[in-house]
Amino acid sequence: MSFDVTAPTVTTVTIPDAALKIGDAVTVTITAGEAGLTLNTGTVNGVAVTGFTDAGGGTYTGTYTVEAGHTDRTAGDAIPVNFILADAAGNTSTAFTTAIAQASDALDANAPAVASVTSSTADGTYKAGDAISVQVAFSEAVTVTGTPQLTLETGTTDRVTAYAFGSGGTTLTFIYTVQAGDTSADLDALGTAALALNGGTIMDAAGNAATLTLPTPGTANSLGHNKALAIDTTVAPAASTPAAPAPAIEDGATVSRTTTTGPSGQAQQTTVISPVSADRSEDPTTANADRADIVLVTDAGGTTPALRASLPAGFGLTVEGVAERQGKTDALADLIARIAAKTVEGSGPRTEMTSVGQAFLTALVEGSQLIVRTVTPTVASGTTAGGVPLIITGEQTEGRQSALVIDASGLPSGTVLHLNGVDFAAVIGAVQVTGGEGRNIVTGDDAAQYIVLGPDDDLLRGGSGDDTIGSEGGRDILHGDAGNDTVFGGADHDFIVGGSGNDTLRGDDGMDAAFFLGTHASHVITRGGDRTLTITDVTGSNGTDQVATIEVLVFSDRIDLAVAPDLTAGGFDQAGYLSANPDVAAAVAAGTMASALAHFQAFGAAENRAPNALFDGTWYLTHNADVAAAVAGGQMTAWQHYATWGTTEGRDAGPFFDQSRYLDENSDVAAAGIDPLTHFLHWGWAEGRAAYQADTTVFG
Repeated sequence: MSFDVTAPTVTTVTIPDAALKIGDAVTVTITAGEAGLTLNTGTVNGVAVTGFTDAGGGTYTGTYTVEAGHTDRTAGDAIPVNFILADAAGNTSTAFTTAIAQASDALDANAPAVASVTSSTADGTYKAGDAISVQVAFSEAVTVTGTPQLTLETGTTDRVTAYAFGSGGTTLTFIYTVQAGDTSADLDALGTAALALNGGTIMDAAGNAATLTLPTPGTANSLGHNKALAIDTTVAPAASTPAAPAPAIEDGATVSRTTTTGPSGQAQQTTVISPVSADRSEDPTTANADRADIVLVTDAGGTTPALRASLPAGFGLTVEGVAERQGKTDALADLIARIAAKTVEGSGPRTEMTSVGQAFLTALVEGSQLIVRTVTPTVASGTTAGGVPLIITGEQTEGRQSALVIDASGLPSGTVLHLNGVDFAAVIGAVQVTGGEGRNIVTGDDAAQYIVLGPDDDLLRGGSGDDTIGSEGGRDILHGDAGNDTVFGGADHDFIVGGSGNDTLRGDDGMDAAFFLGTHASHVITRGGDRTLTITDVTGSNGTDQVATIEVLVFSDRIDLAVAPDLTAGGFDQAGYLSANPDVAAAVAAGTMASALAHFQAFGAAENRAPNALFDGTWYLTHNADVAAAVAGGQMTAWQHYATWGTTEGRDAGPFFDQSRYLDENSDVAAAGIDPLTHFLHWGWAEGRAAYQADTTVFG
C-alpha cells in the first residue's frame, strides 16, 4: 500500500492586464505542479473566484468578478491573491499569495456617490425669473452624457432642473429658474431619488455608474441644510424707492445708471443708453465720429475702457452686470444664470451655450478676472438695420476677459454687431455678428445667424438654424450645428464641423479638416473636379454636404484624404501646397517662383507652412516643447525635425495621423522601416489602408 503525502504546489496566478470596473468578470489562470486538483481557497482582491475548472496539464481556471465596495487598485498596484489547491488524497498546497502587479491592471470597485448638495447662490429670498445655481458634489470625478435632471420641492408644482455643466470634475451644476407660483421656505431636493439620469449617464473614469441617492432633505449635506434659499413669488406691495439719478449726456447720448437685482439675486449695475439721436452732439475726444461711444466698464484705477459700446443713430443699449470683475467660479455661475434668463429651460440653445461657456471659463488661467454682462440692444421706433454696425469693444489681456450674453432678438433683421476683443459671447436673435481683433468664442441660438469673425484663433458655433459661420484668418474651430449651414475657414488651418442638415463646407486657404459624425462606411464620398466633393450620410442622419478646398475628412472611426496627394520626394504635396497657399500659386503662375517645392524649401518650411495635408507644424510644436525651443532658436524648422528625427522617435506629424497605430496595423510597413506618414501618402491611401486621428480634441 502507498500513501500520497506530497502536497501540491501552486506556481503562478494571473489575470488579464486590463482595467476593470464593478461587474467586470475575467478569467483567472492558476498553474500547479500536477493535474486533478480541486480548489480549497481562491480569492482575488478579497473576492472568491467562481467556476473553478481543471483545464488539464496542471492548469486551472476560475472567474474573478469585481464586486462593489472592495479596495480600489491603481494601474501597477499589487492585487492580492490567495490560492490553496488540494489533491485527491487531501493534501493542500501552501497558500500562494504572490500579488499580481501589471502595468494596466487597475481595479475600480467603488462607484461614485453623492456627497452633498449645495448652492453657489447667496442665501436669501428669490422671486420669479431669478436663477439659482445648485451643485451636486460626488465622491470622485464623474463624466456626464445627456442631460440629467434634479427635481426641487417648490410647492404645488415641483420644478425639474436640467444639468448645466461640471462633467470631468467632482461637482455637477444644475440651474433652477424660479417660475411664477413657486414657493419654498428653505429650498431643497424633492427627495433622496430626486436626481435622475433622464436617458443620460453619470459615470467615473472606469465606467462605474454613479449612485444617485441624495441626502434626505433637511439632513446633513442636503441643500436645505447647507443653504438658506427661500422662494417667494407673491407680488409684494409697491415700495417707495429713491429717485433714480438724473441721466447723463455722454458723446451726445442719454445714459442712465442704476443699481438693480441680477438673475442670481445679486446687486448689479444697469446701464441704459437711450436710442441715439441722429442730431446728437459728437464728442471729438471719442473713438468714432459716426457713433456714440459709451464707456460701459472701467476697472478701478484704470483709464482705458475695459468694455465700450459704439452706437449708430437709432440704436440704444441696456447693459446689466455685477459692477466689479469676478473670479472664475463666480463668473461661471453668473454667466450660466444670465444664459438661463434668456433661454428656455431644457432647450438646445441653453444646453449648448452653457456647455461652450463652461469650456471657455474652465480653460482660463487661475486668477483670471472677468467682466460678465447681459447686453440687450434696443432700437427707436421705425429704425431699420442700416449699414453701420453696433460695435462692442473689450480689453483682451492675459487674466482679464469679458463674457457677454447678447440678446439681439428685438433688433431689425440684418442688423450688424461688431465684436472687438470680446472673449466670449452667447448671441440670441437673427443678427449678423462680425469681428476684428482678438480671439473670440461665439455661440448662437436657434435663429438663422451670420457669424463671421476676423483674424486670430476663433471658436464659433451656430446652434440650430440655417447659419453662415466663418472666419477671415487664424486656426479656427467652426461648427454649423443643426440646420442647413454654410461654414468656411478663411486663411490658415481650420477645423470645420457642418453638423446635421445639408451643409456647404469650405476650407479656403491653409490645410483644413472637416469632421463628419458617423463612420467612414456610412458616408458616400463623390469626388468632383477642382477639389470639390459631395459627401452623403447614407443613414439619413446628417444630410448631404457640399465640400470644397478641404484636405482632410475625419469620421468617427478613421480619416480620409479629400483628394489624392500629388507628391514629389519627401512627402511634399505640390498641388495641395498651391491650393492651400494662393500667394505661392500666384508667384508660380507669374514665373517669379520656379515651383511649389522651390518656395517650400526657400521660405515655406521656415514660415511653418504645411508640406502636405497631414503635417501640422503648429500642432507639432505645441506638442513637442523641445522642438519648439530648437525652432525658436533657429536651429531647424518643424518639418526638418519631423522628417529627420521625429518620425523615428515615434512623434505624430499632426492631429490626423496616429503613426504608432498605422505601424501596428501594417506590419509590412513596420518591417520595411519606412516612415509611416510617407508610406501612407505615397502608397497607403491609394491602397485603401486606414489612418486614424492622433488628437481627438482639435474640433472642440
